[in-house]
Amino acid sequence: MAYVIYLDQLIAMTMANWLFDLLLLWATREVMKIPIHRKRLFVGAGIGALYFIVERLAFYRLLPFYGLWRSPLAMFLASLLMLSAAFYPLPPTRFLTVAAYFYLIFCTAGGAGTLVANLFGSPHQPNVFLGAITSMGVILIIAELGWGLIQKQIWYHFYQIPLSIKFNNNELLITALVDSGNHLRDPISRAPVIIVEESALTSLLPEAVFEAAKSLEQGDLDAIDQIPFPWSTRLRIIPYASIGKREGMLIGLRCDEAGVMVGQDRIPLGQGLIIGLYNNRLCPEGSYRALIHPEVIHKAVLKQGASWGSAKFHSTQV
Repeated sequence: MAYVIYLDQLIAMTMANWLFDLLLLWATREVMKIPIHRKRLFVGAGIGALYFIVERLAFYRLLPFYGLWRSPLAMFLASLLMLSAAFYPLPPTRFLTVAAYFYLIFCTAGGAGTLVANLFGSPHQPNVFLGAITSMGVILIIAELGWGLIQKQIWYHFYQIPLSIKFNNNELLITALVDSGNHLRDPISRAPVIIVEESALTSLLPEAVFEAAKSLEQGDLDAIDQIPFPWSTRLRIIPYASIGKREGMLIGLRCDEAGVMVGQDRIPLGQGLIIGLYNNRLCPEGSYRALIHPEVIHKAVLKQGASWGSAKFHSTQV
């Protein structure tokens, strides 16, 4: 198979890779408070850019052992060379700590970039540019605020979005977290489930529903019969597993309508979505009270034809 290599694109991608690696090393230095000269960061990033060129040439099969050059082992060794060039010499334990923070920052920034790229694009055609900008922005914030604060401010606030839920013409507006770790689905329809704290739904649902949910959590399956009509027609029983609980059951209810606020626009998520009732707090600080899988939002955006280019996520407490 013949490949066409565009030199200008390769140079541009190499420079972008060098900048990304430089930001990673710089953020690691800032978080660890290690007094090293920025020239060493440039050298470390240069090693990363050089490996990127080697990886691209191996991709086009212009190098022998091209599979080895693109293997995870080669990538790992290249990252160790980057760290050694930037931070050597350090005591072994200190160097391992530096490496741990380097990889944690990389995973955090990469995960944020991937999530935004998929939200603003699609799983098959992600918005690479916006994802790259997001990744670099997360790295800059990590370096400025520190690792502990970034966990609270980025993951707990940046992906929060107002969620509206409607039952029987009664509507509730709460803050939800767009959570890529929420894989809960209705076992019948296989539709993603929106998880909501029970205490947030007291104005929408009758007390009998909460009593049944509590009994079901304790293993009493007969509690399902306590749910009055017509709420029983909305009922779903959803098995789940979590840390410390290998087998659990959630009560799910089919809502009439749900939607999210993106900037000044309301994007409907569709009718008949399943709301899973969770009897504990999802966030200890109370920043959000529901979890939404990105797939729910992505499908709604595609159906609505809305533009996410000007979208803004809001973290206002509702």
